[in-house]
Amino acid sequence: IETFSKEELKKITSVKGHDKMIYISKFALFTGARRGEILALKTDDLKNDNSIVRINKSVKRIKVFESEKKHRYEVKVTRTKTESSVRENPIPEVLKTELKKLSKLVSEEKLKLGPAYNNNGLLFPSTVGTYIDVNNFQKEWKDLLKEAGVPYKKFHALRHTYATNLFERGVDILTVSRLLGHKNIQTTEIYTHVLKDIKVKEVECLNDLLL
Repeated sequence: IETFSKEELKKITSVKGHDKMIYISKFALFTGARRGEILALKTDDLKNDNSIVRINKSVKRIKVFESEKKHRYEVKVTRTKTESSVRENPIPEVLKTELKKLSKLVSEEKLKLGPAYNNNGLLFPSTVGTYIDVNNFQKEWKDLLKEAGVPYKKFHALRHTYATNLFERGVDILTVSRLLGHKNIQTTEIYTHVLKDIKVKEVECLNDLLL
């Protein structure tokens, strides 16, 4: 399982010129949401003054055939990966601050484009208001890591980083499983290496049992 270290995260979030990608990265880091789930979010999916995010859909880039030799790509909004992936996750205070900055950035983009802006109510829209293209997303993600001087890892590594950090801070496996939207705890057990390290540390408290 690939994760980002604290030092790598600081480098990534300090790069200039990739503001929206950094906001998306922070959202993944602090909510554990998948890329498709994040790009599908609308502003009204945020509840209780941005304290909770409801995750219930995802976006995919699909190939549509117009004829045997001709095709095009479309963005399709679908349900989440599984029924258990539909969830409501709390948003930490640090992320609420970032969401306010994001809102200001999107407002500036709307103002700049004027009537040509496609207002779809997306939380993370493209500069013209549409769903962010997956290919463009991937290219910018690679560019961001390169400029940050961080070895390439998939965007999904932010989700792994979220889960790993929860375990390291003592959050139980059932809670982590629900926050990640896993179908069952067995799926969450891919993080057993983290759990083993935590168990070793916890057992150390027995050292003074007979003292």
